[in-house]
Amino acid sequence: MSKLKQQTTDRIIIELTESGELSITGSPLPALSLALSKELLSLETNKLGRTPILAEELPLRCVLLIQNRVLDIITGTLAWLGCAEGFALSLILCVFSSPNPFLNIAIWISLSELFNGLFKWVLQHPRPFWLYSPVHTVSWAIEKQYSFPSGHSQGYMFFASACIFEYGYNVWTTLLLAIAVLGGLSRIYLGVHFLHDVLVGWTIGAIFGYASKTYNLMTWFLEMHMDAKMILSFAWMLIIPLALLVIRHEFPEHPKAFIEAWTQNMRKNCKNEVEWRSREMHQYMQEYGFVLGGMWSLIINEKFDLQIGWIMFNENFESFENIWPRVVLGTSFVITSIIAFEVLKNVDALRKTPFTRLIILFVLKVSVGFWTLLLMPWLAEKYGWTNSYLPLHVAETYLPLD
Repeated sequence: MSKLKQQTTDRIIIELTESGELSITGSPLPALSLALSKELLSLETNKLGRTPILAEELPLRCVLLIQNRVLDIITGTLAWLGCAEGFALSLILCVFSSPNPFLNIAIWISLSELFNGLFKWVLQHPRPFWLYSPVHTVSWAIEKQYSFPSGHSQGYMFFASACIFEYGYNVWTTLLLAIAVLGGLSRIYLGVHFLHDVLVGWTIGAIFGYASKTYNLMTWFLEMHMDAKMILSFAWMLIIPLALLVIRHEFPEHPKAFIEAWTQNMRKNCKNEVEWRSREMHQYMQEYGFVLGGMWSLIINEKFDLQIGWIMFNENFESFENIWPRVVLGTSFVITSIIAFEVLKNVDALRKTPFTRLIILFVLKVSVGFWTLLLMPWLAEKYGWTNSYLPLHVAETYLPLD
């Protein structure tokens, strides 16, 4: 009997209560180190990895009162449109339809998404359905990465504010703003974000949207000296991966006990097998590769005096009559790239060789930058897939005149 009692008291039981508190009962096994005991105490004190915000779970409780199939479909659709792939398709349509100003906007949203990712990697805030139960979730809109700030809310608000600052208020920009608000609120409905995640995401998105109007990075890069272009492109190529590596080293993952408790609650809310996903380098390859490929394209264009893109880069949308081939062809390439990326990143054989996998995914995303800023402009100007002639002030700046 004494032996049985010893086994029972030596067991640690970790449970999540209905209020989201972590309950720890029992005592550590004698073999456990003092460090592990400190981790468990920290787990209990910090409430699964961060300081809780007063009444943060109330919006999640309200969702339980209004959830229905129609709202599931609407919010799930907004979740897909606001993800990296959804934004890539929306933006590439805009870029090939109206390169001015959407090339600059595409560069800025890439920076915005990278900033969001670095922020998440440092703070590592858990999502609502990892902590609280019951929380309403939708199976096709489950997020397995960290929460704060909301990337969907930030992306939606960036795009809406960038268009508002560029075109002013009209029917379309007002609709984009409404979608940005609904897109942010949908993240709470889906149980993947707290209200404060969404509010901060909206704020950061609006700041980046204003910056996109104030500073035209496309023009700024074109006006740089060739040596400065080269230095900046190599700096970008090295600094972003190094920043991610440094963050992973200086801000390590939460203790295993945290992750096990999160996974347990994730499965409880989702009612199926859901695995927590660690931070991976390829997550922000799309934004990183697009910008790097774009810079290299412009450098090659200038270095070899190719004179490609000066018509297309300065073109505003007029109609699809002449440009529909470049829109269809350009978008088709990006769709193919996205599908290939999603397939290749999940190939087991490549997962066993992480560096090879990373290089393949890197080349795939850099090719999108080359396609958008070099190959597609060349095809468009060669076959007349444009709506405009070359403006005189642009010709005097970029083209040799007799």
